[in-house]
Amino acid sequence: MDEKHVYEVIRYQEGVGLFLEDHLQRLHAALTSSGLPCDVTAEAIEVLYEAKKDHLPSPINMRIDVRDSGWAVHFRDPVAVDEKMYAKGVKVKAVPILRKNPNVKSDTDSHYAQMAQTYEKEGYFEYLLYDNGIIKEGARSNFFAVKDDVVYTQDNKNVLMGITRKKILDILEDMQIKVRHDDILIDKLEDFDGFFLSGTSIGVMPIGQIDGKCFASAQNTLIKRLIVEYNRCVDDYIAQHTNK
Repeated sequence: MDEKHVYEVIRYQEGVGLFLEDHLQRLHAALTSSGLPCDVTAEAIEVLYEAKKDHLPSPINMRIDVRDSGWAVHFRDPVAVDEKMYAKGVKVKAVPILRKNPNVKSDTDSHYAQMAQTYEKEGYFEYLLYDNGIIKEGARSNFFAVKDDVVYTQDNKNVLMGITRKKILDILEDMQIKVRHDDILIDKLEDFDGFFLSGTSIGVMPIGQIDGKCFASAQNTLIKRLIVEYNRCVDDYIAQHTNK
């Protein structure tokens, strides 16, 4: 019988674990639903980071792996991004895959590594997972669409409840932007004004191409505003937690 395994990824930037409380809350929920021990604490994580921070770049991702036998942390470079991606949008491919348990981060239900080996030669930044013609989320990100100043995304029960996604939804509420939890059909993409991804390493990332179809997501006014507001949210969090 395979050992149970759940993981969480926290971005450390300027010495601060971004949205640490939210990440731990999600991790503990996943551990409870998986029947794994929930003994990972913020204090223990911070001690492990402090012991290594002088030898780590910024930003850096801390991956917490929890198994039946215990838990450990590893540090990894974040997903590589640059200003051109935000200015032009990234290239993505849609693939017909359904995640069995979308609310839990587990390697047993992770498809990115396998797909990367197949598609990386074609220059895809991310893979959109769809089922019955409905795009649910990215292999390592959440997925949003924009039309007429309304943001569309899947309901929480159908996708990983990403921490960056949660912050984006809070920001949209503050901006008084309407959000609709509705299906985004793969054969109706032309009905939308633009699309973006969200994730720990990428923040708010506009999509420039889906399966070769071009979209002016990076020029969309709402997406551009959201990038600015999310970056401000990150800066505010760092300022509030520096030397705390």
